[in-house]
Amino acid sequence: MYMDMEGWGYVVAPARVFKNRREKILYMCLLEEAAFAPFGSLKTGEALINVTELARDASIDVKKVRYSLKKLEEAGFIKTRRLKQNRGLIVTILNYEKLQNTKNYGKKKAPAPEESGELTEHQGKGEDMQEQGKFKNIPEYAEHLKKQSVSDEDTLKDALEAAELKNMNLSSEKEIDKFADMIIKMGALPEGVKKGILVKYLDCIRLTRSHCKISAKLLANHLEKMSKYSVDQLHYAMWTHAEHYDDKREKYTLGILRNTDDHKARQGLMKLMNRGGKRNDEQFSTYPKAVGKIQSGSSQEVERLEALAREKGLSGKIRDTHCDF
Repeated sequence: MYMDMEGWGYVVAPARVFKNRREKILYMCLLEEAAFAPFGSLKTGEALINVTELARDASIDVKKVRYSLKKLEEAGFIKTRRLKQNRGLIVTILNYEKLQNTKNYGKKKAPAPEESGELTEHQGKGEDMQEQGKFKNIPEYAEHLKKQSVSDEDTLKDALEAAELKNMNLSSEKEIDKFADMIIKMGALPEGVKKGILVKYLDCIRLTRSHCKISAKLLANHLEKMSKYSVDQLHYAMWTHAEHYDDKREKYTLGILRNTDDHKARQGLMKLMNRGGKRNDEQFSTYPKAVGKIQSGSSQEVERLEALAREKGLSGKIRDTHCDF
């Protein structure tokens, strides 16, 4: 079948570094919509868009579209200008004419980072999320991430994808420890989750695999499901799983969470801390410190009850244990 393509035109879409596929899709849409030559009130490289319509056409949530446009502008790919009376948004593709000139794509001459729109070393917030393929493993990226500012919109999965580490396996407690740093830095779990419990729990999940390795992507997806629960529920579920059900996989934790409300979780945590975990297993000895402190001592009421017991010929001591969260 012959297809007449005369008059269709074309657009040059250069390979670029994007944070994620959503930004790449939106940039390609804008590139295609941009005026190849001055047209009406539009200059070369400009496109008039309606954000709501763009979101609908691209099947992307409108809030995510606005956020991605903001990130593309911060990265130096585009500039935006809102028209008065809510008549739309003018988007300018930066360096559009250079991008569309095929002579600029010779093998010997590569465009400078400023011209290509790629992030430079000093292009501000979120630069670590744009640097792909620079990290060999999770610990290396976790150390890098400590020095970076992270947006509330950035997720753990975004970070792993940007660093091309989503398929990386974690094979030791040391790597799990660094991964926990990433989890806390990215806010993948509610604020207040203790790293000590998190590391022991994730390492327990790792050891349920016959080869003692677990995918970072799998853990990121699992943590996303856990993130909707409270800190007390998470502490109780992770501790209970690691201490009593260390042969079970991560789905078992979700079952504990579904069947444990905040009140039950706090009661369970107090019992676990009073017992201090398995005394014959050193790996649980740090758990009480991770969750909170236990203060034990004799109050006046306890002394009164002990005196009453002695009068009746009973022996033994009554202990009053207080748990401070």
